[in-house]
Amino acid sequence: MKEYIENICLNCKYNTNGIDPCQNCGHKLNFDNSNGELRPRTVLNKKYIVGKRLGKRGGFGITYQGIEPDLDRWVAIKEYLPKEIADRDSDRSTVVPIPANDECEENFDKGLMSFLEEAKTLAKLNHANIISIFSYFQENNTAYFVMPYIKGRTLEELIQELPDGLTQEMFLDIFLPIFDGLEAVHKKKILHLDIKPANIYIPESAAPVLLDFGSARQSMVNKTSSLSLFFLTPGFAPYEQYTTNLKIGNYTDIYACAATMYSSLTGKFKENGAIEAPVNAIDRRKEVVSLQHIKHVSKQPISNDIANAIMKGLEVDSKDRPKSIAEFKKLFYTKPLPDIQSTSVQPMNYELLVLAGDYEGERIPLSENPIIIGRSIKQSALILTNETISSTHCKVHSVNGAVYLQDMNSSNGTYVNEERKLSPLEPIKLKTGDIFSLAGCAVFQVIEAVLQDKKTKKDDEKQYPDDVRLESPNSMYAGFWKRSFAFCIDYLLIFAAGIIITLVLNMNSIYVKDEELGFLIIFLSLVYFATMECSNTQGTIGKITLGIRVTDIQGEKISFWRSVGRNVCKYFSSLLFCIGFIVAGFTEKKQALHDLMLSCLVINKQ
Repeated sequence: MKEYIENICLNCKYNTNGIDPCQNCGHKLNFDNSNGELRPRTVLNKKYIVGKRLGKRGGFGITYQGIEPDLDRWVAIKEYLPKEIADRDSDRSTVVPIPANDECEENFDKGLMSFLEEAKTLAKLNHANIISIFSYFQENNTAYFVMPYIKGRTLEELIQELPDGLTQEMFLDIFLPIFDGLEAVHKKKILHLDIKPANIYIPESAAPVLLDFGSARQSMVNKTSSLSLFFLTPGFAPYEQYTTNLKIGNYTDIYACAATMYSSLTGKFKENGAIEAPVNAIDRRKEVVSLQHIKHVSKQPISNDIANAIMKGLEVDSKDRPKSIAEFKKLFYTKPLPDIQSTSVQPMNYELLVLAGDYEGERIPLSENPIIIGRSIKQSALILTNETISSTHCKVHSVNGAVYLQDMNSSNGTYVNEERKLSPLEPIKLKTGDIFSLAGCAVFQVIEAVLQDKKTKKDDEKQYPDDVRLESPNSMYAGFWKRSFAFCIDYLLIFAAGIIITLVLNMNSIYVKDEELGFLIIFLSLVYFATMECSNTQGTIGKITLGIRVTDIQGEKISFWRSVGRNVCKYFSSLLFCIGFIVAGFTEKKQALHDLMLSCLVINKQ
């Protein structure tokens, strides 16, 4: 382990054998973080290797990129280190409260406990729009929690790249998923308390997620109101967060969310590179300065409903704001602004003709409800199987006689007419005959819908509802009998391999007893299933023969250790007359007990 830590490149995980710089990526093998931060290659909790700092150092803590060697994966490690009341000791590991007095230590400990409690709660919360927590622990007189490291950028960084600002379509694509995540958090009686553009993260090929919950900060602010100047973000924090006399609630997050929307649409930045926030709530409360209506300062046009909803969320007095995310969402008009001003002409109906890839030759009706195309079983409506396509690659829909296509931060791009590669989250209007491709493998053409009589049209509506999903659960998931036949094929092969090994040993005067043969077959089974199901084939010979494969809940290939865990858990499935296997015939997604325990699926391979 020591040699691994010394030789691993912290930028690409390549084993350098001590050669500096890294031969694979050119990154310096030996570098240092700033003073006050953990040294690179520090090992935490005996399993995480600390790398470079991610982003700017916050007032409340530091986030590092790290490596978890046991699972060969990147992680992000958040360290509790509120810089106004704590600092690093001379050993560059231990964190100590400053100044060393009872009040400071009490504030530090209170924040530490809130930090851990929040991590504990979030670790149990599985939601696509909330950052996951792998683990949390105490060390170096402070606390840490470990999250997945996902390539992407913050909302603040995205807005910097868009000089013309967010369009209404892009705005809704970002904030509606955030609403879903926030609503789930509020149901668990958790408040975020630090929503701002820097804390909304947009992965390269997934939905936006909320980062960096601020309840631990608020616990210290409630204890000592003078700390609000250090731990609250002016412009994004509502008035009730600055005082101990008012209660905080769901409406507190709604204010911060509305403030984030306001600054995202205005798209102004300060000289130091930080996004410009709305007018501070304290100044608005004192009526020192007023806040301009977003309708007048947004870079891009937005509907009156959206503009008024944002201003409603920015009410200074909490009793004037929506009391829940559900109430707040109802204020938004979620349809994109139409490009066609005249409605006197009957809008044209459109379809997608699949020219290449899965569903080749199919015609897919378009409607106002967007069709998300990608590999994710959970998030995509049109599910593709090619690995070069992202989980949620793009979305397409038709509004008022026009077709709109939008790339959703895909890894390998969306191309229109073999020429133009779409910018991430940029909506583009298509016309009849336009062809677009996903990563160069799935190809679609926009065509006019064929006129049909009422009976045929009605039949089509049954076949393709508005939220079209060309994979029904019955055809997507591999059924009990299909899995059973695959299992039989595999065990015949394993048993045959065990017999051949036994015969070879017997020929060399090494005699194998029956119980030893049993253990040999169990060992071969574990190695065979675990290795094959995490390989590029995603299945054993039996599964490949019957056209099925093993994936995680998102439809992605599973890791080696998850594959090992899944196959070890088959022991539990075999108990009580194999009831754990039989349940695959009755669960919604045809999952056996070991699939449910490891969050896996067995699906039909297209």
